[in-house]
Amino acid sequence: MGGLPPNNDYVRLNMESDSTNYYMDDRGAPIFDVAYPPRYPECIPVGASTDFDLRSQYSQYDDTLDHVLDIVAPSNGGNWGIETTDITGIYGYDPGDYAKASGESGFGGASSSCPLAAGCAALLLSKNPNLNPNQIRDILCSTADKIGGVSYVNGYNKYYGYGRINIHAALNSIGYAVYHVPEEFPKIQPAIDQAKNGDHIIVSPGAYLENLNFLGKNITLRSTAPTSSTIVNTTLLSGSMGGVIVTFAGTGETSCVLSGFSIAFSSQGGIVGNGCEATIQNNMIQNNTAFGGPAIYQCHGLIFNNAISENEGVFGGALTECNGMIKGNSIWGNKAGMGGGIYLCAGTIESNIIDGNSSTSTGGGLQGCSGLIRNNTISFNSTQTEGGGLNTCNGAIENNRIFKNSSGEYGGGLSGCDGIIQNNLIYEALLPRHGIFTSNPLHPVSTLEQRLRLLMILRVMTDLRILME
Repeated sequence: MGGLPPNNDYVRLNMESDSTNYYMDDRGAPIFDVAYPPRYPECIPVGASTDFDLRSQYSQYDDTLDHVLDIVAPSNGGNWGIETTDITGIYGYDPGDYAKASGESGFGGASSSCPLAAGCAALLLSKNPNLNPNQIRDILCSTADKIGGVSYVNGYNKYYGYGRINIHAALNSIGYAVYHVPEEFPKIQPAIDQAKNGDHIIVSPGAYLENLNFLGKNITLRSTAPTSSTIVNTTLLSGSMGGVIVTFAGTGETSCVLSGFSIAFSSQGGIVGNGCEATIQNNMIQNNTAFGGPAIYQCHGLIFNNAISENEGVFGGALTECNGMIKGNSIWGNKAGMGGGIYLCAGTIESNIIDGNSSTSTGGGLQGCSGLIRNNTISFNSTQTEGGGLNTCNGAIENNRIFKNSSGEYGGGLSGCDGIIQNNLIYEALLPRHGIFTSNPLHPVSTLEQRLRLLMILRVMTDLRILME
């Protein structure tokens, strides 16, 4: 799977200056493109990557974009090589029993990455002996990690193929069918109808005007590259006749996954969970409207790394009644009557950017959220009455940056929040009165202690304003 053909068309030169191997044809021209035998269709071409998750300098790549490089696997070329057993004594890489990962004796090259990939293929066969070579190739490619900090077009990059091999993900996918849309099914719903628990449905870029229903199945529905913004932008789910775009039956577990889509332009909501615990991640959810939860409604699983913007509802501009982990999302520019960004969510709300949301009543950013709220940036949210940033959120509020939120009446930063409030930066609240209104800075404490701590917080806010000026 790695190497050069046994003929005189190619020679390998070792440059004394850096001991890097360069491949040249019989005319002296350097060859960087994948050569033979890896180009044979029966082969699974494997390149090499470093411990920095970058392509190893010597690793040949797909210069002609013929899709002749499938994956890369760990080898040397960074700080470390590969530690492995060795010939004992002077004839091995190291005088001891092992070639060490560090130093001159480190094992590497395609001589390392290719056997590693072959071992991964053997592990797949040990779990399912009926796999054929093409199925093994598909599993290794579809579960590879996108590394290198480069863009992948339809999941592919000429330097990394489909990414760095991930045997854990590959083994986890064994035993389940993988369906491709539109290659095997012209639309998504027929693939869902066919799928069984654990199956994967991979959707190529395009616009899909469907009202999807997971039918209570624990399946993975994803785009070809869920972490690629290009793929997410160009893989659009939009409900037919303005209906709900994605509906869960309410029985979905954490192994039920929706990942890597643009979900947009519905007048009845983007995602309705009915109390499911599905994982919703790496999506762009925008320009949807609904009475409650126009982006995501009643989903109690992990909601992670989504961009949720410019949705509009009456109760909740983006998320409503979602009681699982809400983490790492960008929630901005949403509008509602109450809870411009997040409304009545009892789960943990952590490490999100909640910015520029608005409400006509209360809670420009968050309204009525009773779970832990920590490590978020809550900024530039607004409301016409109370709680520009947060209103009546009674769980612990800690380690957040809450700034430049505004209200028409009370609590530009926070209003009516009665839980523990600690270690937050709260400043530049824009309102006629003050940044914190009827909110306990620390609870439970005595009345005197509470007042002293509130004075300390207000002093910090004043100092911050002076510094910023």
